[in-house]
Amino acid sequence: MPVSFPPNLNIGNYQASTNLLHNNTTEQTQTDVVAYQKEKETVMAYSGRFRVTWEMKRESQTGNTAYGKIYVNDVAVGTERTTVSLTYVEVTAEDFQLKAGDLLQLYVHGAGASVPVVSVQNLKIKGTQMTDCVDQDP
Repeated sequence: MPVSFPPNLNIGNYQASTNLLHNNTTEQTQTDVVAYQKEKETVMAYSGRFRVTWEMKRESQTGNTAYGKIYVNDVAVGTERTTVSLTYVEVTAEDFQLKAGDLLQLYVHGAGASVPVVSVQNLKIKGTQMTDCVDQDP
C-alpha cells in the first residue's frame, strides 16, 4: 500500500543521474517460480525522474535464465531484462518518473531446463535534486 505524504511537503524534484540516493541491499532468492514474483520493494520518498539498477544472477542449473522487470505500484513499467550469469551482474533498467509514496518494485522469475533459481540484490535508485528556484538578476 503506498505511503501518503502531506500535499504541501516540499520534497524536491529529481532528475535521473548516476548519483546514488538509495540502495536496497538485501539479497533475495527465488526458487522454482516461472511467473513473475515480487522480490524487492522500496517506498519512494521523493518525486521526479530516477535511474534504477539492480544486480541479478541465476544459480548453477544448466540452461536456466534469470528474468527481471521493474514495477511501480504493482504495474509493470520496465523492460524485461535477462541474464545467464552465475555471478551478479548489474542490470540497468530505464529512467522512471516516480512520485513520493510510489512503490518501486523488482519482480523476477527463472526459466530453463531444470528448477530455476534467481537471486537479486542492490536495487539502486539514482538521481540528482534539482532546484525549484529561478534566478532573475537585473
